[in-house]
Amino acid sequence: MGIARTIAAQLRRPRGWLGRLTGLYMTRNNARVNAWTVSLLAVSPEDHVLEVGFGSGAAIGQVARRLSGGKVCGIDYSETMVRLALKRNAAAVREGRVEIHHGDISALPYEDDSFDKAYAIHSIYFWPDPLAALGEMRRVLKPGGLAAISILSRDDMLKMGPRLPDFILYSGKELVDLFEHAGFIDVRLEEYPDKPGLCVIGLNEPGTSNRFTVRENER
Repeated sequence: MGIARTIAAQLRRPRGWLGRLTGLYMTRNNARVNAWTVSLLAVSPEDHVLEVGFGSGAAIGQVARRLSGGKVCGIDYSETMVRLALKRNAAAVREGRVEIHHGDISALPYEDDSFDKAYAIHSIYFWPDPLAALGEMRRVLKPGGLAAISILSRDDMLKMGPRLPDFILYSGKELVDLFEHAGFIDVRLEEYPDKPGLCVIGLNEPGTSNRFTVRENER
């Protein structure tokens, strides 16, 4: 396996000692975008919040500190990251404010209408079917719930170096379109104030079914 493919594989699903190093790198590199994304969600003390692709669990810790009667749940594809996140958030897990799960965005292990807020930071690049995944995220949101996804745009990502294999890159408009096709309303794009980065935010329309089926002509 070449270096580029090894890096891409570790970013997608960190494993072993190299995966732990990748997790530490992501924690440092994503610290500011984590805080920014959490601020955009305007988490309330009683909210139930979901993070998809939590890495080492740093943003989960930020959300948990804003909660009193609420809870933050996280799901990640990497068992290595699950272990890191459990260790990082051990006290909040014991207190019942944090739940950590190993799993996949394609089949979230939660009931319909479970969360007030849901977000993902630098993980949508690895979702094989992003439209269906957003539909799954919408399913577990309550009517009127908020979803947020933060990324580096395609142009900004390519400025950093050659495109890594198995990454799906997006422009801001493409991500807005995905949100709208998945059934979110009042979709808006926020740009990071002083460095590359953007966040797309959408509302789960109140009073409508959260069940989402991808039509063949939308694939």
